[in-house]
Amino acid sequence: MHTTKTNSRRGMGRILAAAAIAATALLFTSTAASADDASPSASDSSSAATYVYWSYWSGNTNGEWTFGQKGAGDITPADGTVEGWAYSGGSDGSISQPPRIAADFDQICGNTDPVDGKKRVAVVVDFGTTAVAPAGATPPVPAYDCVTADPNANGVQVLADAQPVRSTPAGQVCGINNYPASGCGEQVPLSAVNAIEEAPGDTAGESTADTSSLPTWAPFAIGAVILIALAGTAIAMSRRRNG
Repeated sequence: MHTTKTNSRRGMGRILAAAAIAATALLFTSTAASADDASPSASDSSSAATYVYWSYWSGNTNGEWTFGQKGAGDITPADGTVEGWAYSGGSDGSISQPPRIAADFDQICGNTDPVDGKKRVAVVVDFGTTAVAPAGATPPVPAYDCVTADPNANGVQVLADAQPVRSTPAGQVCGINNYPASGCGEQVPLSAVNAIEEAPGDTAGESTADTSSLPTWAPFAIGAVILIALAGTAIAMSRRRNG
């Protein structure tokens, strides 16, 4: 009988030890995954930099933006379209921040009557975030204008009908409504470009918080609870056999 109890206890000990090993492995796996998620990639390091400038966008009927594949001087927007400009930047040649306001032609031009021989183009100008603003400057509130322009007016000309434009001799837009007051395509930290802020008067909907990841201390708490539960089970079973 004594041998049977001893063997039973040894078997239970092996089971509990295996469970403890499995719980510990789970703990360290979760911790490692959390550490990997928290580690900045090479492109997100504090030393990485990119350029912030006036990017050109076109809106579709769903209120969404598409980055302009050509310069605004080479595009002739049609009547009833939406043009967008955003003081933003991107990483590895990709543009990360379109205008933060929906491309809604009816909302912008709904109260502007058509004019014979002219076209109506909605223009959205997003002056960007404080993270990429020039030193000492505050981004103006986004501007919305319905421009009545010549049918042959290109994107830059339509913009100039809405806001004062500062550009290079080659036609690159460097400032809109004197923002920024100087420079053209300034270098900023990549982390600043990724600091997206809600635009004042944003009608595109509320942003949602990312709740998919656990706090970094969560794996330790989970592992501790598992180990305590295993220890409690072992004590209870031992008392039953000795009782």
